[in-house]
Formats: sequence, structure tokens, C-alpha cells
Amino acid sequence: MVVGAYGNHRTTSGNYLYEQGAAYLYLIQSDGTAQLAASIFSPNPREYGQFGYSVAIEGDRLLISAPKEDSDNGSQSGVVYVYKVTSDGKVTLQERLTHPTGKASDGFGRSIGLAGQNILVGAPGYDLSNERWNGGGAVLFRSSQ
Repeated sequence: MVVGAYGNHRTTSGNYLYEQGAAYLYLIQSDGTAQLAASIFSPNPREYGQFGYSVAIEGDRLLISAPKEDSDNGSQSGVVYVYKVTSDGKVTLQERLTHPTGKASDGFGRSIGLAGQNILVGAPGYDLSNERWNGGGAVLFRSSQ
């Protein structure tokens, strides 16, 4: 089970970062209790990055979004991180997804979905053609694994 905490404030390298965010991975025990296995923080922490805004887990794959983190697309364009999870709860970063044609303030990762090899990522602030600002969009990624 994974729980996102995008409003988590944290000190990183001596700097206090508001809404840097976090995600917490729990293993469900045979007696039904949940045991914390991993506390996960953004590999690229930013103030107001909102890491953990949306989370999804299926099998050994875990998605964690940070819709206000910066990417090559611009300020607060958004990022989704893909992790591999082992049966004992160890988490390894596999990939960092960004919108292929995104821009600043897209909110890429505000919503995410995971099913088999498919990853669907919403971007509510994405600008459509013909000056339809913030029309929104979604990107479908298909994993080869």
C-alpha cells in the first residue's frame, strides 16, 4: 500500500521546503496490520513540488507524481517518477516521466493511473491548440517491461 503526502514539509540540505512532499510505502502483514517499509522523497526536491500528490501501485511498479516540480518543460510543469518495489519493500527509481510537449504550469501528474504496461498521466493545465489555454490533456505511456 502506498500513501502520498504532498503537503509534507521537510528540511533538505539545510533548507526548509514547504510542500516538498513525500510518499510512504507500507507492507500489509498476514495479520492485516500495515508496516512502514519505506519513506520516499523526491530525487529532485523543490519547494511546493508536491511530490506524492498522486500515487499508484500495481505489482512491483510504483508511480509517484510531483505536479509542481520543475522539468525541462518549465517551472511547475510536473514530473512522474516510476519506481520498482521488491517484495521486502525496497524501492528503486526506474524512470522519470515528463510531458513530451509540455510547458510551464501544466500540472503534469495531477492524476495518474497504472494498469499492466500502461501509465496514464493527466495534465490539467496543458494548453491545447487554437489558444485553448489550460484545456488539459493526458499522456499514455506504454512500458516495454
